[in-house]
Parts: sequence; C-alpha cells; structure tokens
Amino acid sequence: MHEMKDKMLEESEQTIAIVGWGKGSELAAFKYPQAAVNVEPIGVWLAGYVLEIKKKIGMKIKIWGIGLGLGAHLMGIAGRNSAVKNCASFARITGLDPSGPGFDKINDKNMLRKTDSQFTDVIHTDSYHKFRSPDLLSLINHYGTLRPLGSLDIYVNYGYDQPNAGDFTCAGNHLRAVELFMWSIENEGELKTQWILDPPPDVDKPATKQKRVVIPAELGYYCDNRAIGNYFLETNETIPWK
Repeated sequence: MHEMKDKMLEESEQTIAIVGWGKGSELAAFKYPQAAVNVEPIGVWLAGYVLEIKKKIGMKIKIWGIGLGLGAHLMGIAGRNSAVKNCASFARITGLDPSGPGFDKINDKNMLRKTDSQFTDVIHTDSYHKFRSPDLLSLINHYGTLRPLGSLDIYVNYGYDQPNAGDFTCAGNHLRAVELFMWSIENEGELKTQWILDPPPDVDKPATKQKRVVIPAELGYYCDNRAIGNYFLETNETIPWK
C-alpha cells in the first residue's frame, strides 16, 4: 500500500489516506469468515468519515477509493453509505480482484456494486480454479470472483490462472491485480484493450469468447470512464506486462 501511495504521489498532487484495518482483515485462513463479516462495519465507519471530510472541505471534493480483495467490498459499502440524496460521494472506486468466497454465493448484498461510485472499475485476476478437486470443495482455492461488479470489469487473462503467478498460485494471481495497477501508474496507455467478453462470465463459469469493440478500455490508474462492460486483457508473464 505504501509503495502504491508513493507512486501515486509522484504522479500528481493529491491527498492519500490509508485505511489500516489489519486487525480485522489479516486473520488466519480459518478465520476468513470473520474477516469477511468485518467488512460491513468498517465500510459503514469509513462512510461516516468520508461525509465528515466532505462537510469540512466541500462536497465537490473528488474521492477515489481503491481496495484489494475484501477491501474492494469495504470501499463499496463506504460508497453506498455515504451517498447523499442518491448522489454518490465517491467519484471513483477501483476494485482490485474483489473477494468471491463468502460473498458471491453467500452474502452478495455486501459486494461492490457499480452504483457505489460515479465510476467503478474492477480488475479480476484470481476468480476461478479450473483444477478444483471434488474432494476439496470446502477449501478456498481462489480469492476473487468472476461476477461483474463494476461499470467496467477487466478480466486479465480471462480473470484467472495468471502466467508466472508463482508457487502459491492463489496469492500470486490475486496480487497480480496490484502489480498491474502499480505498473499502470508510470505506464499510461500500455494496458489497453478493445476486446470484450461475449457472453460475460458466470459465477462458476469463465468466459471463453471475445469480440472486438470500438471503445478501448484501459486497466489501472488512467482508466477511461467511457469504456463500459466486461473487457478481456491478455498480459505477459512479467514486466513489461503488455
């Protein structure tokens, strides 16, 4: 987070606040359900904080929330709970591989939504595991979700099985969203695509077909809000990603 903050501050003048909720999110794997439950109260708290900032600085201040995994849903809850007269308080929310387990089949009311901000972009990198064992159905074998959640959803390499993800595949896939976003800060225009997924993916079934469209989408920092829909982006296995 701090490295990302430094890169963003180098790019332009802005104020960045880091939400330190590690005691609620960085729990042992067997306590993941508790971490998922913690998303809602922290999101509601953050919504109140955002409203206080707007009252003190001005309602026109542009707020951009960025969250990884559980943090993506936290930003969504903050966005919808800070809306004033159905007008979103967040100008933009970016979901970095939003969490799927504990949400997309159990409690989807707490998932990030495209209406949580004026523009919501989502990067999917660890949304599915094609080699799931029927004997291990109770285990989490992917961290993200295939479900479209934003105004713009970008499925990197179909949203799963990232090249050169490392020995701990889930973690490597999941963190690829962060790596790509950070790289995009210093590489404007490099992570563009004109391919959308048609039809879109389902919760348990990734998309396999694409079609080309006129309006390109760009992953990351310089994302253009004119691109709407479910896009496909193919990347290399290491830097340069595209």
